[in-house]
Amino acid sequence: MTREQWERHTGSLVALRNQRIEVMMQELHAELEQPGFAHEQLIEAVTTMMLIELARHVRQLEKKGTGRGDHLPLAAWQLRRIEERIQASLELGYPNLSELATICGISKEHLARSFKAATGWQIHKYIAGERIRTAKTMLTRSQYSCEEVSVRLGFKSPAYFSTAFRRVTGKTPTEFKRQALTSQSCEQQ
Repeated sequence: MTREQWERHTGSLVALRNQRIEVMMQELHAELEQPGFAHEQLIEAVTTMMLIELARHVRQLEKKGTGRGDHLPLAAWQLRRIEERIQASLELGYPNLSELATICGISKEHLARSFKAATGWQIHKYIAGERIRTAKTMLTRSQYSCEEVSVRLGFKSPAYFSTAFRRVTGKTPTEFKRQALTSQSCEQQ
């Protein structure tokens, strides 16, 4: 990768949402918090993997930029507005594509293509992921039942919430909540 290629896509990299990089960042954080055997080598290996993943992302953006009809990623202000609207979802409900497109001043089609170019995520999958992240946070608080979380996050039914949650986390909301609360009580002791 040349410096010009990196600089050309800096905006995209700043707003990058990449599940693999997120997992690597969590691994890096865990290793820094509690260093294990050969932690220097692990840290070097994880950061190398992250750089490779970033370089792959930039190369993908470069390839897209050479085709006809490809769209540039969203501007930073547009990504910020989308993020702010999603963060307000507990009060306002989760937005649909039309609402987000209006907020950004572009068409739904342009939004879908540009969001993917900017983040590497399909926008509906990103929103679904944010709903599950919020659900995980709410479930770790003992005052919310699984059914209450389902209703507050606007799922069609508790059964659908359970299916969607399990698809992403590999656990039912009840299993996740039980494990999180057990972990919290162990940490407090």
